[in-house]
Amino acid sequence: MSSDQLPRNQLVFIGRNLNTESIKTQLIECIAI
Repeated sequence: MSSDQLPRNQLVFIGRNLNTESIKTQLIECIAI
């Protein structure tokens, strides 16, 4: 199992539930961490 599969599914899930602005904020926070 590749660990790259988990973040992708999570991002897609977040993308379908939140606005693009929220996604950008979460992505920036994830990268910052």
